[in-house]
Amino acid sequence: MNLGKVTDDFLDEGVLQHSNIRTTGPFAGAALKYHFLDAWYVSARGGFFQSSVKIRTRSDNPAVIESGRSSTSASSWYAGAGLGYDVTPSLSLGVNYDNYRSKATEDVTVKFNVAMFSVSAEYRF
Repeated sequence: MNLGKVTDDFLDEGVLQHSNIRTTGPFAGAALKYHFLDAWYVSARGGFFQSSVKIRTRSDNPAVIESGRSSTSASSWYAGAGLGYDVTPSLSLGVNYDNYRSKATEDVTVKFNVAMFSVSAEYRF
């Protein structure tokens, strides 16, 4: 799962700093679906997420331009919920929210959440 990249530019003591963080990783878990009002359903899912975090930094100090890279991997979790509708007995459409807990443990442990909203289509045969 590729959860995207966050980029930030900021001034630190008058020096322009640039950083980006990319999070990827495999996950395994379970999902439940509960049908109500004929064709409507709610879903819930959760499980294990092995986050792989890559961090790049650059300091644009006029005297010295510095840059660095680091990557780390840590075990964590994910969870999500959704709401959907069975259009036909074979086709359903839904909207979902998922939250992935990522960790970066290099010199200091940094924990952050990556939220994802999605639209889903499921065809059953």
